[in-house]
Amino acid sequence: MNINAALGPTNTGKTFYAIERMASYKSGIIGLPLRLLTREVFDKISNKLGPSRTAMITGEERIIPQNPQYWVCTVESMPTDIPVDFVAIDEIQLLNDPERGYAFTEKILQMRGMHETLFMGSDTVEKLIKKLIPQIKFLNRSRYSKLTYSGYKKITNLPRRSAVVAFSMDSVYSIAEVLRKHKGGVAIIMGALSPRTRNAQVKMYQEGEVDYIVATDAIGMGLNLDLNHVVFAEDRKFDGKQYRNLSAHELGQIAGRAGRYKKNGTFGVTATVGDLNIKNILAIENHEYEKKKFAFWRNNKLNYDSLEKLIQSLDQDSGNHLLKKTPPPDDFKILKKLSENQRIKNSLDNKDNLKLFWELCQIPDFRQNNEIYHLNVIENIYFHLLEKGKLNDEALNKYTKKLTAGNLDDIYSISEKLSEIRTWSFVSNKSSWVNNSQEWQIKTRNIEDDLSDYLHQALTERFVDIESKKLFQQFDDQNEYLAGISENGDVTVNADYYGKMEGLRFLSKKNITNKRIQNTLSSITSEEIKKRISKIIKGPLNDFSLDSSLIINFKNEPIARLIKGQSILKPNIEVIIERGFEVSITKKLERIITNWVKEKINHDLYSLIRLEGSNLKYQEKGIAYRIAEELGSIDRKRMNTEINNLDLESRRNLKKYGIIIGKYSIYIKNALKPQYTSILPGLWLIYHKEKLNLEGIKNQINALPKPGITSCTINKEVFKNLYKYCGYKVLGNYAVRIDILERLDKIIYETIKENKNKNQFIINDQMISLLGTSSNELKQLLNELGYLIKKEDDDTRKIIWFADIKKTRKLYTEKKRSKFKSNKSKNGIFKDTDIKSLKDKLSTK
Repeated sequence: MNINAALGPTNTGKTFYAIERMASYKSGIIGLPLRLLTREVFDKISNKLGPSRTAMITGEERIIPQNPQYWVCTVESMPTDIPVDFVAIDEIQLLNDPERGYAFTEKILQMRGMHETLFMGSDTVEKLIKKLIPQIKFLNRSRYSKLTYSGYKKITNLPRRSAVVAFSMDSVYSIAEVLRKHKGGVAIIMGALSPRTRNAQVKMYQEGEVDYIVATDAIGMGLNLDLNHVVFAEDRKFDGKQYRNLSAHELGQIAGRAGRYKKNGTFGVTATVGDLNIKNILAIENHEYEKKKFAFWRNNKLNYDSLEKLIQSLDQDSGNHLLKKTPPPDDFKILKKLSENQRIKNSLDNKDNLKLFWELCQIPDFRQNNEIYHLNVIENIYFHLLEKGKLNDEALNKYTKKLTAGNLDDIYSISEKLSEIRTWSFVSNKSSWVNNSQEWQIKTRNIEDDLSDYLHQALTERFVDIESKKLFQQFDDQNEYLAGISENGDVTVNADYYGKMEGLRFLSKKNITNKRIQNTLSSITSEEIKKRISKIIKGPLNDFSLDSSLIINFKNEPIARLIKGQSILKPNIEVIIERGFEVSITKKLERIITNWVKEKINHDLYSLIRLEGSNLKYQEKGIAYRIAEELGSIDRKRMNTEINNLDLESRRNLKKYGIIIGKYSIYIKNALKPQYTSILPGLWLIYHKEKLNLEGIKNQINALPKPGITSCTINKEVFKNLYKYCGYKVLGNYAVRIDILERLDKIIYETIKENKNKNQFIINDQMISLLGTSSNELKQLLNELGYLIKKEDDDTRKIIWFADIKKTRKLYTEKKRSKFKSNKSKNGIFKDTDIKSLKDKLSTK
């Protein structure tokens, strides 16, 4: 039995050599460090040796034909009970990895082919492996190409066929966004991607649809890509415990992806990373790294007699200084945490339960962002298996039905769902846990495939701009472009659509950084804007219009907006124009628009504005001024004293100015007309909420009730004042038009007048129809208005209401008689009592 080790740096053909060696035998197993790489090697071997003879096993995926002879697996999933001629394990330097090292060590020490065993990896483990396996033979391999440090380059100056490396999803996406803007697009490679998504992204790069890759360190594990240059945008990573600098070997493993086969490659740094130190540069260029001195190890001969003995056996030392006890892995931490649960602890009273529980603790937490959720999943599965034997369709549907792709999903939510479905793919592969295991393997695989396709599409839509890339390439050596603007404002360069002219702005479809194209677009759009300004200045004023968001349009295209001015009714204007135009060009335009706005407000809000300059006197003028100050309407309660002191002539004078004195509000009649209600809310917003952007103003205005609505439920996101300025009074959770409230008041008191029982009424159809509410909603409104329930009833139409005259005005009610009747005679000479006595005396006589 031969035991060999093919050791050397990246790009030495180690994996290719292992595939060729395995193909030369009748059977074999190869273990690989990543699911992504496992899938890549499986596809190669399946194509070479036939799909009916090739199986694949990872934690989440099993493809096993009827009689396979060749097995491609992740290292942790390598079957140990299948005799084969050949065994290979790749990236064996990972036996020193704190998180996974013990799994590599176990397979390296125990897995053997009947004819040959082959280990591949870095020569940093040569001495260590020799001590652990004295009979091993080394097949040292040299790199096919040269790797050279090229120093720092800005991200925007990176050459084509470059990979940028970072170590978090957020960093990867941020860098990808920059490259999309400046280079037309990127492919994304991360360990968290499914093989399907990763393959689709790699294919896009390999076929030249994009020229750049942004990746995590997943790129460093055997993925063969046509890369010329690798740069590090980060040189620190979180290792599960802390942020630390990458070692020279880790940097070299990633940098070695550049310059495949006999093509030389370069590596460097970018973004905020400073130049690598000379020691690391020399180590990477010469492939000379610090040697590994020990392997991480964990005992696999476990004792299931009790929980305590299981923990002791997992925590056991090897007794060999070369095999260092591994730091507590995730499964061991989960075991200890969940066993603190008294219910779980009580159930671990036999070997079968304990063994099952330990197997469940080894379900990987693919999400890595919600430990409590993962612990709950394991606990739920455990008790379900104890009670029902296996997970049924209902139990699995409960967890997986929420993981399908939806229209509202984005890159992050799809990635979350992909991570979670991997958990259920892992569970589905355990036939002892799941009813219909094979069926659920297919179901979870289909969900993963759908999510993978969705994620690939989402990544492509967000980080790839094919048209920009095509244009970068097509016109790289061209000095002139054919550019133009169509009648409807479409802007094109060499027949490619680049955006649209809207008013005095160019709305770009894409962010173009090609300076020559930028200059071309800037030139033609600037000339167009100057022409448009000239047309506006010379054009008729009736081509101007003002919308409810206070945008000033010229022929239905936005050219300016109102902003905070001297007062609410005297706003300033801001021209909406492309940046860079001199004030001298827009000065005359601003003056014309300002004058038009002033005339527009004076005309449309005439009834309101004239109150400030009215010829009313004394109290009348004060009331008129208050109404003007409140933009046309004010709560009656706030002016009760002034109103009650008005004589008949004063009331008539106020009425001449269109002022209506109602029970609940005092307002100008025109305040309910569209020309008021369409502009006043916006004017109030720009004056009092100046930090609110245009989108916020539009959202506020659009949420207000439309014309013709007599009442509505208030939107809590809308400023309450806005209801007032479009003619409504807010009562609790409702808004009712102020004129409708006055009509309701009249109906109520006409009902009271006709009723024999004074000050009482019930809800009728006329009231409901007027307000457009249900009887229950009307009940709440009446409560808000101060009416009292004299007699409650389940049927709101039978409730007897009482109008408390202390809280409501005395309309349609009889005036109270004096407690003491007057004795004064109508003739003013005799008392009525004297005349009555005289009549009585005369009648008796």
